[in-house]
Amino acid sequence: MKVVLVVHTTLMLPVLLMRMLSIMKSKKKYLEDIYTNSRFLSFVKSDLDHSYEGCDKLRMWDQYGDGHNGVCLGVSRKGLEDFCDSNISGAGDNKILIPKDLSYNHPIDYPVSTFFGIPQISAAEMKTYNARTTIKSGIEKFFFQKDSDYRDENEFRIFFRLAENAEDPTYIPIQESLLEIIFGHKTDRTIIDKYKNIILATFPNAKLFLAAWASGQMIKSHYNMR
Repeated sequence: MKVVLVVHTTLMLPVLLMRMLSIMKSKKKYLEDIYTNSRFLSFVKSDLDHSYEGCDKLRMWDQYGDGHNGVCLGVSRKGLEDFCDSNISGAGDNKILIPKDLSYNHPIDYPVSTFFGIPQISAAEMKTYNARTTIKSGIEKFFFQKDSDYRDENEFRIFFRLAENAEDPTYIPIQESLLEIIFGHKTDRTIIDKYKNIILATFPNAKLFLAAWASGQMIKSHYNMR
């Protein structure tokens, strides 16, 4: 006796749909994991070709340094990268740690097609879409790119993914890589002196400077604690 199995298309549609939703859900989970557990540290590089330090940026002191009332921390890039490499948990595909200079483009060079600036994936692409491959192959464009308007910031980043059970916020100790602390020229001296013992105890190897400006250029002078 021959048995023939007949499956109507109308019955297959829910099965196919559920499978597609399952695939999409796993891809979505990976993307959400990257979004939720990823962090990056941003720094300004010194421009040796033009003989100025990363701290010598008048606009950035205005914008990021609390209008010259804040501080600038000078760190050893290699020291910080080595520390992160040794202390960020994970291995293999579960560990993502990438230090890299930023590129600057206008318009932004997206790693996926966009619709009015919104990334999109077509139905045809969805059949072979791999979230992990997309992130890895496009990681420079996803995480190491800014509009050309920010080019003068000369930025580099250390991008990393945390373990799922990592504490948030995540603190990266910088004592070993910190080289100098530069106080903005409007910083209240009494505040600096008030916390001097904590500063010296926490960062015994860091040099302390006070910023001053002349013709748009920074002049650093050693800060002597009173």
